[in-house]
Amino acid sequence: MDGSVLRIKPRVFDRLRENEDFIAIVRVGRVINVIDHCLQILANPPKFPTDNLLIRHRIRTLFNLAGYLSEGLEVVQSLRLRYPNDDFFEPFLRFFSVEYSGERKLVRTIRNSAFHLDHETKVTRKMLLELKGPHYDFFSQPIIDGEVAGMYFLLADTIDMNYLVDKLSPDGVSRAAMLEMLATIPNFAAKFSAASSAFITGLGKRLKLISSVSTEKA
Repeated sequence: MDGSVLRIKPRVFDRLRENEDFIAIVRVGRVINVIDHCLQILANPPKFPTDNLLIRHRIRTLFNLAGYLSEGLEVVQSLRLRYPNDDFFEPFLRFFSVEYSGERKLVRTIRNSAFHLDHETKVTRKMLLELKGPHYDFFSQPIIDGEVAGMYFLLADTIDMNYLVDKLSPDGVSRAAMLEMLATIPNFAAKFSAASSAFITGLGKRLKLISSVSTEKA
């Protein structure tokens, strides 16, 4: 159930269209929407006929979440000089500390590989040249003919997981260790989402949006 919808009146919106603080709210708002969407899918995944399909779905959702987090960090980085001493920006600063250096490296690496769809061919060519394995699963057929959810390109997972292992740990880590690393992403995302909410709320109060908008339901 949706809560109350805060509406901006047209005359107020016209005044805010080119306001840099309002533009910052919209930019961070886009980040929080995609991050929360991925978190909701992880918490309530679709039903699949096999556990393997469910695992594949979870890994791909984690890759998407990591990619959006990396993009979100870039958005926040671009705002640091504008809000360096504001209390509502302080929760964001934690994500650039040593405490989260591992998470930053993880999401950045995923952003540049598994999340990136490579319209220029550069990344895919490089990953294929570096891939070494005992065998290469290519493609799995759907359990039910015509079932899109059952169709899966296995080689993409093999390439991405091996690339991540090589990039994140030159000394080598197991697949199990990699999955454990991926499990840290939702926690990182939830904290980033909370910081985004604090930013939007704080800046919204500065712009007097919280008190000047209607609370009637859409």
